[in-house]
Amino acid sequence: MQPSHKDADKSSQRLPVNPRRHKVPPEHRKRVATACNSCNLRRTKCSGDQPCTQCAAACRECVYPVISPKVSVSKAELEDLRHRVEAYEKAFKDIVPDAEKRKELLGSRAGSLTPTTRGSSPASRTGAYGHQPLSPVQTEITGTTEEEPASPFPVEGHLLHDGVGTPRFHGETGEKAFTEELKSFLRGLLPLGEASTVPSSIGQCQTADSRPLPAPDANPLWLPPPNTTRIMLSVLRSFLQDGTDEQPSPSGGLYWFGNLTSMPSIPTSSGNVEADTRSARRLSFYQTGLALACRIASTKPSASGFSHDRSEPFFARATTLLGNPLDVTRCSMGEVSVLTMMAYYLLESDRVEAAYVYIGVASRVAFGAGAHRGNVDERGKRIFWTLYVLDPWVSCLLGRPTAIQDEALMLPLPVDSPNMPPSAGLHANVKLARISDYITCNLYRIAATRENADTSASIRDKATFLLEQWQQNIPASLQLTPEGVSNDSATCALHMHANDLIIMIHRPALLKAVRSALSNNGSQSPSHAPQWESCIAAALRNMRLARHIATLHRPRRLLHAGLHCVFSAALCFMLQSLLGNDDLTTAREVDFAVELFDREAQTGNTYGLNCANALRELHMLMAKRRGTQTAMEIEQAFEQHLIQNTTWDTPDMPSHVAGGDVVSLQDDVLSWMEHDWSFGGQHFPR
Repeated sequence: MQPSHKDADKSSQRLPVNPRRHKVPPEHRKRVATACNSCNLRRTKCSGDQPCTQCAAACRECVYPVISPKVSVSKAELEDLRHRVEAYEKAFKDIVPDAEKRKELLGSRAGSLTPTTRGSSPASRTGAYGHQPLSPVQTEITGTTEEEPASPFPVEGHLLHDGVGTPRFHGETGEKAFTEELKSFLRGLLPLGEASTVPSSIGQCQTADSRPLPAPDANPLWLPPPNTTRIMLSVLRSFLQDGTDEQPSPSGGLYWFGNLTSMPSIPTSSGNVEADTRSARRLSFYQTGLALACRIASTKPSASGFSHDRSEPFFARATTLLGNPLDVTRCSMGEVSVLTMMAYYLLESDRVEAAYVYIGVASRVAFGAGAHRGNVDERGKRIFWTLYVLDPWVSCLLGRPTAIQDEALMLPLPVDSPNMPPSAGLHANVKLARISDYITCNLYRIAATRENADTSASIRDKATFLLEQWQQNIPASLQLTPEGVSNDSATCALHMHANDLIIMIHRPALLKAVRSALSNNGSQSPSHAPQWESCIAAALRNMRLARHIATLHRPRRLLHAGLHCVFSAALCFMLQSLLGNDDLTTAREVDFAVELFDREAQTGNTYGLNCANALRELHMLMAKRRGTQTAMEIEQAFEQHLIQNTTWDTPDMPSHVAGGDVVSLQDDVLSWMEHDWSFGGQHFPR
């Protein structure tokens, strides 16, 4: 039962304090110190819970008053402050006669002048009855106390509408929410009427989730020829798991979905399609793997200019074989493995919403199998920990809570085992995922139920310390060379994730410095310089790793996680340029990022297209603020700059590739995966 608007209005009202009530000592108190608004209006005894007993029984909204510190000043000082405000307002009107312009300026400053309070949120109250505010922070300049917000420049979550108008929530850590905040801020700095000359995507988010997955009429038991299947699974192992037989990954890879070295076999047909489908459910693992391999290898647009996703028929076969994932008649780690790989496929297809849902379903199935309590073998452990590391990653992309809580886990970390790849990569990835969860839940307050009275500064310091400890404790097989790269793509991807977490820690300080500098006509605040300098340094390391990691694979490309790190780094470089620190190196990195996303967009990758468009819009807004160029002139100059200056610079290190025969065969398979083919006299469109 939802509270009505009338009840909501009443819940914000309170009766005055009874003047006849005498002060009761805390040790003799029989009621809570502060009752909720509903109990206060009704003069009933409040239990102090959230919701309280009375409101829970009546299905009312339970709202507590916001507790704010009281300040006592003399009447003379109060009158003096009033006179000052009147004088400032008069001077403000003289300087800015336009009322609309004054309103716009006041609106842009409202976020920094109005303190953020979370008194009505259960997460911001601690103590016996849950009504105490967060610990105040002593300021060094004035000597007064003020409550420090969760982040130096809070980026609020946004409800963004996709291409069909569906609203989708993107929280504080999501890249879409961050770019939305940045675009809104830059548009607010432009003079009235100037912002309309630049195309706007505010309030919108383009995603492949708005397009339903096709369900072609395909035989779910069909597989490519054995040799082709082997090469496709080898491509998948090279990108995601333990490398190839000719060049195994020394780290063992960052994920382990299952055994991709064994070849699938089609069971004997009984003549009943439904019965054959049920008996061949294990083929869903291979069909999903083939879909993911085909999705990774799709690097060329079709002849018509539109790149048809040739991986979707494989995924459709996998979903047919797996059946309804909500059917609880089956509960095993085999289903968890397939659902986890499906989530990764959806992530690579820019269907982050669907991946988030699949991870949630997979986690529930894993809980049902007792994996979180250790009731699995080493293979089951690695499957669960792979699901675990994907959970905070996808949740961070969307700015939403995770499905798996650390407090519920009693499962040992992966260890080396016979007939299995090394566990070092997955082991380090699990520890990095825990640090990521700490940052998102505490610094960005994604998980509202996790109470933490630490200030944002102490949280940043602890997160930085955890990353430094992680860096020092990883084994030698996961360390980078003195040049800052590695010939193991999994190691490069792992360090890109660590650098991206450093960016997440310090990016709010960089954004706050930009806001302060632009709002004060270019005067920047040096107090945050060390923080955002760490942010820029991490972004530069990620761009170097991104250039190098693309040369270690065939085909030459980055996966979704690598593209996200490149986009995050490019945003940092743009923020740095807004501070007046124009640097040729960082400018070239932004150019490289846009060209990289354009290449991905040509293959039908909607994520690459969205990133390229977002960077272009931000670039046009920045150029519009600096000069008087038209939007068309800015765009043309930007495109010309890209053509002249973008290069793929890579370190002089030998890239690891397979033997000559395998490379030749792999090239044939990759070329085959870009076209339709026939097998056994039957035509199979990709």
